[in-house]
Amino acid sequence: IKMMNELYSEKNKISAVVLKTAYRYLSYRSRTIHEMNLYLGTKGFTDQDISQAISHLKAHQYLDDRRFCQQYLEYQTLYRPKSKFAYAYDLRHKGVSSAIIDNALSIYDNEKLAKAAAVKRFKQLRNHDELKIKTKLLNYLKYRGFDYQTCMDALSAVKKDKKSDED
Repeated sequence: IKMMNELYSEKNKISAVVLKTAYRYLSYRSRTIHEMNLYLGTKGFTDQDISQAISHLKAHQYLDDRRFCQQYLEYQTLYRPKSKFAYAYDLRHKGVSSAIIDNALSIYDNEKLAKAAAVKRFKQLRNHDELKIKTKLLNYLKYRGFDYQTCMDALSAVKKDKKSDED
């Protein structure tokens, strides 16, 4: 009986170490299930311990890919606007399923995202000449995954806003 108690307590210690490691990893920001799985794997834990920890974290709502996706998109659209394509690419690399990504991105509009990115960048380029602003804004938007027509529409909207501000 004493040996069984020692084995049981040793098994719980391993699970406690896995959970402690997982909680510490989550303390910095939300994670996807895939990210947590990879992280715990790099720490040398067994697949069984990892799956138990992930099940525990999911049951207590610490890991939820849908919530992660929503939080990620809210933050990114506010501070680092990109195209829906670029966000989908980033989220796929974080291990989020395509169905969850498509559902989360359905509320966003590429034109509005492009305009927000252009307005933000335009504030930094105000002192440059017209041609340089256009070139830099187009490159900035294309780098963030917007197609040419969306870039041109956003550029026109920024120019229109600039002219109305001057009047």
